[in-house]
Amino acid sequence: IDLLQNTDSFIIQQQIRWAEAITQGCIEEKNRYHVYDKEKNSKIMVIKEESPSWSRCCCKPTHSLFAEFYHVEGEDDIA
Repeated sequence: IDLLQNTDSFIIQQQIRWAEAITQGCIEEKNRYHVYDKEKNSKIMVIKEESPSWSRCCCKPTHSLFAEFYHVEGEDDIA
């Protein structure tokens, strides 16, 4: 939370999971999101989904998940 207090606005960008994209969702993968400081164009956080495969397939889009937040410093500018 302290990390976001220093940020006026941010962008959340979902990482493309190519197996899921190519198969149009037939192969479900855990989602990963990159959070960027909008003013500085720098990555400040990565969010990784943790959920069972069967839940992502059978219960989408309302499946439950556990999200892990990872702090990063200035990696990868917004593409």
